[in-house]
Amino acid sequence: MVCDINDLKLVNDIKGHSGDQCICRSCKLICDIFKRSPVFRIGGDEFAVILEMEDYENRHELIEKINRQTKECEEATGSTIAVGIADFIKGKDKSVLEVFGRADNMMYEKKNEMKSK
Repeated sequence: MVCDINDLKLVNDIKGHSGDQCICRSCKLICDIFKRSPVFRIGGDEFAVILEMEDYENRHELIEKINRQTKECEEATGSTIAVGIADFIKGKDKSVLEVFGRADNMMYEKKNEMKSK
């Protein structure tokens, strides 16, 4: 799963470089929802989550939960979190990068959808 904080630059421009707080709140939200999976910060405002155990089994419900809670986060921080997810397909995928690429593309589709609203 790939997550990206939307409008972080705008938050910094409007609220005077409070982006660190926004990143910390967003990371906490992601970690609180995906409790059984490792979360990695892979860029300034991007995170990757390797879904394991119950988090993987309940991934669709947890994605809905993060989408609901990101609306609350938007009120507090002025930003939202776009999420993209992809499964490893045995026999098709030759590397983790292929799965990551699909999740990343899905995240950007979600990001564009959120911005158009």
